[in-house]
Amino acid sequence: MIETEVKIKVDDFKKIQEKLKSLGAKKINSVFEKNIVFDNDKKELKKKDCFLRVRKDKKSNTML
Repeated sequence: MIETEVKIKVDDFKKIQEKLKSLGAKKINSVFEKNIVFDNDKKELKKKDCFLRVRKDKKSNTML
């Protein structure tokens, strides 16, 4: 699986939800995730604008 994550600042979440519904989008589920982020003491990954994350939900562990 390849994941592409896009982060967009949203000022009016309700407006986005309404637009998605008007386009026929339907909520299929909600997932609570626990994210654990790793770096070394020198913060070398952060300095490169990178990080190593283990994401855990009820079904799986994913290293990103």
